[in-house]
Amino acid sequence: MVLSGRKTFLITGFIIILVGAALIAGGILYRNSVERKKSEWPHIQAIVVGNNRKDEEDDGYRETSYRAIVEYVVDGKVYKAAESNSSNVKPINGTTREIAYNPENPAEHVFISENQNLIMIILCVGGATFVFAGFLTLVTYAKKR
Repeated sequence: MVLSGRKTFLITGFIIILVGAALIAGGILYRNSVERKKSEWPHIQAIVVGNNRKDEEDDGYRETSYRAIVEYVVDGKVYKAAESNSSNVKPINGTTREIAYNPENPAEHVFISENQNLIMIILCVGGATFVFAGFLTLVTYAKKR
């Protein structure tokens, strides 16, 4: 069965809107999950023991970014973690970062100081763009009727 052009617009519009809504919901669920972990899990000070350095060159400009590598101890066991956010400021060994860790699996952690809102914003803006595009598709469908 071949769909007519108008029906294709209708179906495509609804699919695009559903994808957008899913992205928005995913962004909100992600942020809520991180915030729940930050509030429910125990907090501990992790010590910066190194960094991941990344050098990039773009149009003749060289940029260096760093991600702190930290160690923390739970029940006598040492765990290592790297921040997910990078900075152009080199982290100083011996300084601390606050983290929350899962008491059932201390290797699972969340950095308290990191702003995970960026991921939520990207997902929500992307989702809103899809929803808008879906509505434009439906408007185009309505005009062709």
